[in-house]
Amino acid sequence: MRSRSKAAVLAFFAFLTLGDVNGFKSFVGSKTVHRNNERSALLKTLRTQLSTANQFDQEDAFDAIQQIANKHILDHICHQPITRNNLEDYHNEYKESISHPKRYWFRKAIELLDWETPPKSSHHVLSGGFDAGDITWFAGSKLNVCYNAIDRYAETHPNRIALKWEGDDPKDTLDLSFQQCQRRVSQIANALKSRGVRKGDVVTIYMPMIPELPLTMLACARIGAG
Repeated sequence: MRSRSKAAVLAFFAFLTLGDVNGFKSFVGSKTVHRNNERSALLKTLRTQLSTANQFDQEDAFDAIQQIANKHILDHICHQPITRNNLEDYHNEYKESISHPKRYWFRKAIELLDWETPPKSSHHVLSGGFDAGDITWFAGSKLNVCYNAIDRYAETHPNRIALKWEGDDPKDTLDLSFQQCQRRVSQIANALKSRGVRKGDVVTIYMPMIPELPLTMLACARIGAG
């Protein structure tokens, strides 16, 4: 869990170091900021910190960002406070991902994912390139996205919140635990199979932004449909 918490911290800092206010707004909007006035104040503070002279002054902005993030975001996501060491870790990991991408992503794949057929070595991580458009990741390896996203956490942390949804009306919200998500995904998967959907089939999903959309995608992954 420590490595997964660290990954969440790195994702958070990716928004900050890129100065992507809209990305951070989306990130914050999906987490645990409950009141609109708090959310507005949070975004105003962040925008003020990031809109200086075309560059992001990490030291000046850090204290405000740390206070905001630790109060509103990290309690249920990372389970550890933001520190300057986290930011240093992010920079170090980013450098390694650029200089040694195969080695870096092989290690992350082994640390963070559960595989049915794991990659044999870093040489099997990436092949091809953008020029020919033949990029392949983890050729010969196999995993189930639904198991990695839902099932393994339903076994160890069944009551932990897995999905937080907010409708067009901020008062229209829904929290689903990993166990609840697992049950709903299973129900949808069984419904799809009763309609003849099988492994290897292509399923087109046309749904609004409701909880059933990602749950249906995961149900397809559980079946093996694309």
